[in-house]
Amino acid sequence: LNGFCSAQEVQKNIPDISKIRGFNYQSAPPIGHNEMWLNYSSAETARDMDYAKRLNLNQVRVFLGYAAYLTNKPAFRSNLVDFIRVCHERGIGVMVVVPYPRAWSTNQADWPQAREFAADLVNTIGNGKEPGLAFWDVHNEPGRARIEFARHMAGVFRELDKVTPITIGSTTEGEMEATGGDLVDVLCFHDYSSTRHQIDEHIERAKQYAASQGKRVMNTEIGCVARSNPYDVTL
Repeated sequence: LNGFCSAQEVQKNIPDISKIRGFNYQSAPPIGHNEMWLNYSSAETARDMDYAKRLNLNQVRVFLGYAAYLTNKPAFRSNLVDFIRVCHERGIGVMVVVPYPRAWSTNQADWPQAREFAADLVNTIGNGKEPGLAFWDVHNEPGRARIEFARHMAGVFRELDKVTPITIGSTTEGEMEATGGDLVDVLCFHDYSSTRHQIDEHIERAKQYAASQGKRVMNTEIGCVARSNPYDVTL
């Protein structure tokens, strides 16, 4: 998670993202995000965030698990609050990535359920209730087929939470532009390009687009061993 600031003013109380040094997180023992929340360990979170603090990291991006939420809503809410508080105690802000069943994106009859899920999350940690919550990522990598749904959810979260900045984790810089910057407070894109030149080009295009929209922009996914850009290139 590396921030690049544009000169224009931005909405809401957005941190100085040029100072963000972040990471995507899932605890090591579980398989998948749902299992992490179903078997959540506060002690393991504290240990890992202590490691992060020693590395001078100050923001974590974490995926929720909708199946885990449905399995035990009270436990899920409690675990989510604990996670954010453990991070906040160590000066680490949290970007929460909200998942949805894939079918919802193309079936508008399901959108009221997505709103109910969003409302429960906002009631639990949003609107300044948990100061460690830094951003809502209201849809991860929607792809061109799910842009309409991603924009819908940005509108939902904007309506429900008047405090927390909103973003969409676009798959690429180009998808970020296609999704549009009008409904988000911060623009975000991912980049798994294989060369430094390509990464630099995408960063420059992202900065130019963000400036045209009067928004700040972040890269929130980059670096993947054995699949794309290695960590030495990323760094």
